[in-house]
Amino acid sequence: MTRMNCSVSMESMADHDAFAALQAKNARLIALLESHGIEWRVPPKEPAPCVQEAEPSRFSTGDKVALKNFGCWRCAE
Repeated sequence: MTRMNCSVSMESMADHDAFAALQAKNARLIALLESHGIEWRVPPKEPAPCVQEAEPSRFSTGDKVALKNFGCWRCAE
């Protein structure tokens, strides 16, 4: 049992060391980007524009069917 705990502890320590190394590398990369005036942060999202309600159609159902049929007839030529 002691051996298993030791290996788990060593893996945990290795993970911590790898994480610390990545944090240090990120800090160096951020400093490099900022020293060259490069923006690296994701800009905040702009709010979506307000969508207005669509007007009710001025065409009757019969008008819409006639327009649809006219379009199909024209495409068949």
